[in-house]
Amino acid sequence: TRMYIKLGDITRGLKLALTANNKQLFRDCAAILESMKQSQDAALMYEKGELYDKAAAIYIQTKNFQPAKALMQHIVTPKLHAQFAKAMENQKNFVEASLSYEKAKDVDSVVRLLLEHLNNPQKAFAIVRKT
Repeated sequence: TRMYIKLGDITRGLKLALTANNKQLFRDCAAILESMKQSQDAALMYEKGELYDKAAAIYIQTKNFQPAKALMQHIVTPKLHAQFAKAMENQKNFVEASLSYEKAKDVDSVVRLLLEHLNNPQKAFAIVRKT
Protein backbone atom coordinates (compact mmCIF):
# COMPACT_ATOMS: atom_id res chain seq x y z
CA THR A 1 0.00 0.00 0.00
CA ARG A 2 2.70 2.47 1.01
CA MET A 3 4.76 1.52 -2.05
CA TYR A 4 1.86 2.16 -4.45
CA ILE A 5 1.52 5.63 -2.99
CA LYS A 6 5.28 6.29 -3.07
CA LEU A 7 5.43 5.13 -6.68
CA GLY A 8 2.64 7.49 -7.64
CA ASP A 9 -0.29 5.08 -7.91
CA ILE A 10 -2.17 7.03 -5.26
CA THR A 11 -5.64 5.81 -6.19
CA ARG A 12 -4.65 2.16 -5.85
CA GLY A 13 -2.72 2.81 -2.64
CA LEU A 14 -5.67 4.63 -1.07
CA LYS A 15 -8.06 1.90 -2.12
CA LEU A 16 -5.86 -0.77 -0.50
CA ALA A 17 -5.41 1.32 2.66
CA LEU A 18 -9.15 1.82 3.02
CA THR A 19 -9.84 -1.92 2.66
CA ALA A 20 -7.14 -2.76 5.23
CA ASN A 21 -8.86 -0.51 7.81
CA ASN A 22 -5.72 -0.09 9.96
CA LYS A 23 -5.17 3.17 11.88
CA GLN A 24 -1.38 2.98 11.72
CA LEU A 25 -1.49 2.31 7.99
CA PHE A 26 -3.78 5.33 7.53
CA ARG A 27 -1.31 7.47 9.49
CA ASP A 28 1.68 6.22 7.51
CA CYS A 29 -0.08 6.80 4.21
CA ALA A 30 -1.14 10.28 5.35
CA ALA A 31 2.44 11.24 6.15
CA ILE A 32 3.62 9.98 2.76
CA LEU A 33 0.81 11.81 0.95
CA GLU A 34 1.52 14.99 2.87
CA SER A 35 5.20 14.82 1.89
CA MET A 36 4.05 14.43 -1.74
CA LYS A 37 1.87 17.57 -1.40
CA GLN A 38 -1.33 15.52 -1.82
CA SER A 39 -3.07 17.53 0.87
CA GLN A 40 -6.69 16.43 0.51
CA ASP A 41 -5.79 12.74 0.39
CA ALA A 42 -3.43 13.21 3.34
CA ALA A 43 -6.17 14.92 5.35
CA LEU A 44 -8.58 12.08 4.61
CA MET A 45 -6.03 9.49 5.73
CA TYR A 46 -5.23 11.47 8.90
CA GLU A 47 -8.95 11.59 9.58
CA LYS A 48 -9.27 7.81 9.11
CA GLY A 49 -6.22 7.38 11.36
CA GLU A 50 -7.97 9.54 13.99
CA LEU A 51 -5.30 12.24 13.92
CA TYR A 52 -7.98 14.88 13.80
CA ASP A 53 -5.68 17.82 14.59
CA LYS A 54 -3.53 17.13 11.54
CA ALA A 55 -6.53 16.54 9.30
CA ALA A 56 -8.25 19.74 10.45
CA ALA A 57 -5.04 21.76 10.04
CA ILE A 58 -4.75 20.61 6.42
CA TYR A 59 -8.43 21.27 5.70
CA ILE A 60 -8.16 24.78 7.15
CA GLN A 61 -4.90 25.47 5.31
CA THR A 62 -6.43 24.38 2.00
CA LYS A 63 -9.66 26.31 2.69
CA ASN A 64 -11.74 23.14 2.69
CA PHE A 65 -13.94 24.28 5.57
CA GLN A 66 -16.82 21.77 5.45
CA PRO A 67 -14.73 18.76 6.48
CA ALA A 68 -12.79 20.96 8.92
CA LYS A 69 -16.04 22.02 10.57
CA ALA A 70 -17.04 18.38 11.03
CA LEU A 71 -13.75 17.68 12.82
CA MET A 72 -13.72 20.70 15.13
CA GLN A 73 -15.66 18.82 17.81
CA HIS A 74 -12.63 16.51 18.18
CA ILE A 75 -10.09 19.34 18.37
CA VAL A 76 -8.74 20.53 21.71
CA THR A 77 -5.89 22.69 20.42
CA PRO A 78 -6.77 26.38 20.90
CA LYS A 79 -4.48 27.34 18.00
CA LEU A 80 -6.55 25.28 15.53
CA HIS A 81 -9.80 26.72 16.88
CA ALA A 82 -8.34 30.22 16.42
CA GLN A 83 -7.31 29.44 12.83
CA PHE A 84 -10.74 28.03 12.07
CA ALA A 85 -12.40 31.05 13.70
CA LYS A 86 -10.34 33.44 11.58
CA ALA A 87 -11.28 31.50 8.46
CA MET A 88 -14.96 31.54 9.39
CA GLU A 89 -14.79 35.27 10.07
CA ASN A 90 -13.24 35.81 6.63
CA GLN A 91 -16.13 33.79 5.18
CA LYS A 92 -18.55 36.09 7.05
CA ASN A 93 -19.79 33.16 9.15
CA PHE A 94 -19.70 35.15 12.37
CA VAL A 95 -21.69 32.71 14.52
CA GLU A 96 -19.29 29.84 13.77
CA ALA A 97 -16.33 32.19 14.20
CA SER A 98 -17.59 33.31 17.59
CA LEU A 99 -18.02 29.72 18.78
CA SER A 100 -14.51 28.81 17.66
CA TYR A 101 -13.00 31.91 19.23
CA GLU A 102 -14.70 30.85 22.49
CA LYS A 103 -13.09 27.42 22.25
CA ALA A 104 -9.77 29.11 21.52
CA LYS A 105 -10.30 31.21 24.66
CA ASP A 106 -9.93 34.41 22.63
CA VAL A 107 -12.38 36.53 24.63
CA ASP A 108 -11.47 39.78 22.88
CA SER A 109 -12.44 38.38 19.48
CA VAL A 110 -15.67 36.89 20.81
CA VAL A 111 -16.69 40.24 22.30
CA ARG A 112 -15.69 42.08 19.12
CA LEU A 113 -17.83 39.78 16.95
CA LEU A 114 -20.76 40.02 19.35
CA LEU A 115 -20.64 43.81 19.22
CA GLU A 116 -19.69 44.45 15.58
CA HIS A 117 -21.44 41.66 13.68
CA LEU A 118 -23.85 39.66 15.82
CA ASN A 119 -25.62 42.60 17.46
CA ASN A 120 -25.57 40.98 20.88
CA PRO A 121 -24.23 43.54 23.38
CA GLN A 122 -25.89 41.78 26.33
CA LYS A 123 -23.87 38.61 25.80
CA ALA A 124 -20.71 40.66 25.16
CA PHE A 125 -21.25 42.53 28.42
CA ALA A 126 -21.83 39.26 30.32
CA ILE A 127 -18.59 37.81 28.96
CA VAL A 128 -16.62 40.92 29.87
CA ARG A 129 -18.05 40.88 33.40
CA LYS A 130 -17.09 37.23 33.80
CA THR A 131 -13.44 37.82 32.88
